[in-house]
Amino acid sequence: MRIPEDAIPAAAFLFELARGVPLGPHEISEIQRHGLDGVDPELVERELRYLITEEHESDSRDRQQSYWALGKKQDGGLVPFFRDQLCLELRRDMIAVYQIMIALQDVGEPVFGSDRSGYSFDDYELNRRDAENYLEGISLS
Repeated sequence: MRIPEDAIPAAAFLFELARGVPLGPHEISEIQRHGLDGVDPELVERELRYLITEEHESDSRDRQQSYWALGKKQDGGLVPFFRDQLCLELRRDMIAVYQIMIALQDVGEPVFGSDRSGYSFDDYELNRRDAENYLEGISLS
């Protein structure tokens, strides 16, 4: 099963549905339109992770959207994967870094600095600082 780029939002909706988040008609129809209704969310997760890690097959936009979608799972089991990818993305794509940081924050990881009151994908320097501090902090533990 290959997840095409235009189906990545439907994957995010599927993850939310699996968590019990009420979805509207648009989200349900997107899941159905892309043939994801009844599909095991774990299979979709594996496919998105494959899309992310196969660099030659995916572009940065696919990776960014895939991190966003995986973040909707709010699965602490993804923390090691997100940490590994954060190290890699710091060298190539700060928007992907931001998506990973949000996903980590959503599972309770203290990834953003306590001096920040808000976050944005285009706060590149602050996001870099916080991501590097987070990774340094976990390597010391």
